[in-house]
This record gives sequence, structure tokens and C-alpha cells, in this order.
Amino acid sequence: MAKGAISLKAALKEMERYDDEGKAVPFQIRWVTLKGEVIECKKGILAKNSGKLNSFVKIEKGGQGIANKSIKAPNHSINRTRNILFLESGEIRKVKIHLITSFNGKTVLL
Repeated sequence: MAKGAISLKAALKEMERYDDEGKAVPFQIRWVTLKGEVIECKKGILAKNSGKLNSFVKIEKGGQGIANKSIKAPNHSINRTRNILFLESGEIRKVKIHLITSFNGKTVLL
């Protein structure tokens, strides 16, 4: 493997890392959207590791109060996607893993 490069498999594994205190380790990632837009997150983690995503959301039901509704499972492995939480803005963006171009300053090799 070229110096300054990382395999996609290794990058995906790095995204899952936790520190000694059990907190997700932030990473830098850049990818291209299907529309050709370059997105860069200078400090992010997988959204599933943030505790911000719950298995239930509260929704309004016809103005008659609040009900719990289960969120559809994202099937990231089947869809080959990951949800990235931008730590600086709190925004969550979905990335198609085969469109990742850079991870922690290294070129991602498919």
C-alpha cells in the first residue's frame, strides 16, 4: 500500500474506535456526493457512537398528542453507508462508503 494511503476496510475499522474512557475517537473524513459536491468533516464520529440516535422518536399524531414510532433500521452494511456526526456543528450526514476519498489525511483506496 502506498505511503499516505489507507484501505477502505481499515478506514471503516478506524471509525469504530473508542478511547480508554469509552468515548468515540474523532476522525477527519472527506467524500464526494453523487452530485459531485466535496464534503469534508474535520472532526466527526459515527452517529451511532454518539448516543444522539435513539431507536424511537416522538412524533405528533394528528394533533392528538405524542406517540412513539420506531425508526427504520438503516442497514448500513447492505446499503454501504455510514452516518457521520459533525462534532463542530452537530449535523449528521450520510456517506456512501465507496465515495470516501480521504480519511485522517490519507487517501482511501478501494
